Amino acid sequence: MISLFCRGHGLSIALCIIGALMIERATISAEKTVPSGAAIASSATSHKAIQDTLARARAIAEKMETNGFRTNATGHLLISFAMLSGFKCDTYMEIEPPHRHPVVKLRDPIPQYIRPLHERKVAVNGFMLPLRTTAKGCTDFLLVRDQASCCFGATPKMNHWIHVTAPDPGLRVVTGRPITVLGTLRVGPFVENGSISSIYEMAGDKLDLPDFR
Repeated sequence: MISLFCRGHGLSIALCIIGALMIERATISAEKTVPSGAAIASSATSHKAIQDTLARARAIAEKMETNGFRTNATGHLLISFAMLSGFKCDTYMEIEPPHRHPVVKLRDPIPQYIRPLHERKVAVNGFMLPLRTTAKGCTDFLLVRDQASCCFGATPKMNHWIHVTAPDPGLRVVTGRPITVLGTLRVGPFVENGSISSIYEMAGDKLDLPDFR
């Protein structure tokens, strides 16, 4: 029986797997007809990438089919940053007309197995980095993977945070300890002034404090 998460998205996963299989067959065919060393090396690299995509897609499909994604009492999917940040997500700068200043671009595409999370009700653990606060709460913040991403160390990758917005008066301001934010996740990328500003956004509905006792 298909899980709640899979409902309405099983076709997307199926198409992802079928599409990857078709590409894999085409790659194998190309390997047989183009014997040059460079072509074979390129095909081998592509073949490995396809295999990795297939493995991830199948793992997600299996989780959905076996209710691997747990839900809380309100039906929000319990999603972790281990999944959201579990792929390469490098960026680069370039000058792209009509912009006269460098803009941020994604070097790596967002994997297809992340796409079914778009517009889903989720609950994600992380740390709050406030961007805009009111007298009663926070209306704009980053939910980051860990405190190193929040306050210390190198600049985090774009898949290490979620840009969360909440209506006035905002959500409770909690810093320095883990929180759980519940809301509707959107999967981008999202562009502002020509630059990619984030790949995850969330309309935050509620903030909980996890009990780790």
